[in-house]
Amino acid sequence: MRQFTFLACLSPLALTLLAVTGCGGFTPETQADPFIDDEPDAAEPSGPAAEPSGPAAKPAAVMPGPVVALTAIQREKAPLLAELMDSAPLRFRADLIANPSPASRVAEASAVLIDAEAASADDIRSYASLLRAARLAGVPVILENARDAEKVALALGIGMSAQVVYAAPSPGGQHFDVRVFGDVTGEETEEHSSVRLPASAKARYARMTADERAELGKKLEKSEAELDALFDAAPEAEPITIDAKPRIASRSEVAQTALPARGELVAEIKGLLADHKTHTLAQIVTEPLPEGTYRSYNVTPTSINWECGDDGQRSVIDRNFTVTLLASNAPEGKYVVFAGNGTQYNPGGLKWNSGNNRGYFQEALQHSIRPLSGGLSPYAHRPHSANESSTFTTSNGFSVGAGVGADGPSTSFSFNVSEQASQSLNDFDVIDFSSGSIFGWQYKLASVSGHPYKKWEDLHNDTWGGLYGLPNLAKSTLTDEYEGIYAASLQDQSLYPVENVNLQSVRHTWVSHDYVLWEEIKTTSCGKAAGSVVTVDLSSVNVAKLGTIPFKETFDQGVASSVWTVINEGITDSSPSWREVGGAATETGSAFDYPQTAADGAVDMRGTYLVAPDTAFGQGALSAKIYAGDPDGFGLMYAINDTGSSYYRVMFDASLSVARLVRVDNGVFTELAVNTSYVPPQNTWMTVRVEREGTTHRIKVNDQVVLAVPNEATYAWGSVALFSWAMSDVRFDDVTITTL
Repeated sequence: MRQFTFLACLSPLALTLLAVTGCGGFTPETQADPFIDDEPDAAEPSGPAAEPSGPAAKPAAVMPGPVVALTAIQREKAPLLAELMDSAPLRFRADLIANPSPASRVAEASAVLIDAEAASADDIRSYASLLRAARLAGVPVILENARDAEKVALALGIGMSAQVVYAAPSPGGQHFDVRVFGDVTGEETEEHSSVRLPASAKARYARMTADERAELGKKLEKSEAELDALFDAAPEAEPITIDAKPRIASRSEVAQTALPARGELVAEIKGLLADHKTHTLAQIVTEPLPEGTYRSYNVTPTSINWECGDDGQRSVIDRNFTVTLLASNAPEGKYVVFAGNGTQYNPGGLKWNSGNNRGYFQEALQHSIRPLSGGLSPYAHRPHSANESSTFTTSNGFSVGAGVGADGPSTSFSFNVSEQASQSLNDFDVIDFSSGSIFGWQYKLASVSGHPYKKWEDLHNDTWGGLYGLPNLAKSTLTDEYEGIYAASLQDQSLYPVENVNLQSVRHTWVSHDYVLWEEIKTTSCGKAAGSVVTVDLSSVNVAKLGTIPFKETFDQGVASSVWTVINEGITDSSPSWREVGGAATETGSAFDYPQTAADGAVDMRGTYLVAPDTAFGQGALSAKIYAGDPDGFGLMYAINDTGSSYYRVMFDASLSVARLVRVDNGVFTELAVNTSYVPPQNTWMTVRVEREGTTHRIKVNDQVVLAVPNEATYAWGSVALFSWAMSDVRFDDVTITTL
């Protein structure tokens, strides 16, 4: 067993992979940069690149390795990516390189760069094999101008509309650390209310002189007749409120949060890259899951640091959350899990906190999750609570497991809301307003100094005057813990946008110092909504159904050594030459061994094969386009075990006019079916398809059955490979594994 590389022969759209110091000796000091298109004159910077970088824009550590760009990078349109390339020791560009394999170079890179506005959705789909190579190798992907969430989802599995998205996968590509810059939408509101009268005010008003009533009327902006009517109507035993109707003072909507200065952002991205190289991301599952069945994203959007008014107190919303995509055998289906991951709200240090003046305190928090299109069904959520209860029910955990059985690898999960697992938020109520496809919760201030708080006036002490004290969570950090799970069918391969919104409300309430007759109470409230639309790509996860994990390989972007491995069993000719030519995997080395029986057409013909060890094919269909430019042996292998010693193989040979299906048991060959009058097409593309239904194996060429075995079930599933025997020209393309 050994690794291999391919020659690159890529479309002009895949614009990466030229070493600046090689392939002709391009250097940034002596020649125009071949990597960055339309670079403006350095003496006249324009656009975002001209922004002052500020004191934090000090040179960051040099990139630890080469960067690869999958799109053209124009400095004035993607200044962050351009600057990352400027500081990289090597830069690659695919349309200028002839050798080596682009997928291998991606796996060696420190970052893969994409200007999302320079690529269409179809372009990003065409990068699938390169992005898969990066994901499996744990290489970060950075997208600038990522305003189309669907494009980001096609690249990563989930997507958010943002200026910059940084996604670093763990080795194996099951867990991602996603940082989002410039994604926030929000609004601010203010409201004002005014006067509160104590219960004793009616009697005191009756004893006031005319001058005292005139003075009171001026302060309250009421005529004498209005005052008389007000106090006549006042009850004897409880206070009344004057003019308490809220008024909207201002409202603004922000389409996109302000990004840090470009220098700060570049430094932060470089720091993330350096940290990723040093500290490998930990998996959040304890055992490996079947490749392609599970992905988890730890998302850190832009932190919201905002101010109510201009008094200097700044509140904070940190919206960290996880998104998990899972294709499960038990329970069967696809699942999307949104969960809090340290989502925190903090009002900041209170500007005022005395018996007559409190604010801005944290009054209410709200969080909602809502699919924006049909197709996702609500499955489960927590917290569960009776409305307006300080105690709420949590889950015992969302757990994911893996197994291997006769039907192949499987993935399962469990989620349980247990009445025994509960939490309390002192002095705050939890309101679960989930309904239909919406999951939603409100955390609401409910008690002040042991007194109920239902509306803003309840902060006022109607007996003694002044304001009650605030509980701790109104003054400090409240952590929002939640899980919302949606379900879809196993066949669903769609993109779904899901809105994820956080709302923080803070309030300032203050009073006058005269409670003998009247006390004026004023309040100002502000709310900030921070929302993200997260697009999930359900095609990025699929179950190993009956031993089969859906798979597709077009070889359009080369062949990743992390996916494909060359195996050589040739002895007579022991030099296979697998390489990528014209978007196809091609063998031209003619590696082979004579059959040990020394008979033409013997079943034990050994040669060389290209295996994808992480694939799984059991029940379903394996298909490949094959071009035979030489009349020797070629075909497909499937249900290959971990050691490669047992499998099924279908082989065609034009010179022998034979098609044969064999089973190999620890190196011993057994013929299952043979067609001695079949001549496969030569010098043209054909489609070879292996179908397994129950115990039946059918081999088709261009939709015509060539071989069939009705009762064979020795090996239920395994990986697949592309086989060649003494072929000086055989090509494979569009390899797919599907369920029937």
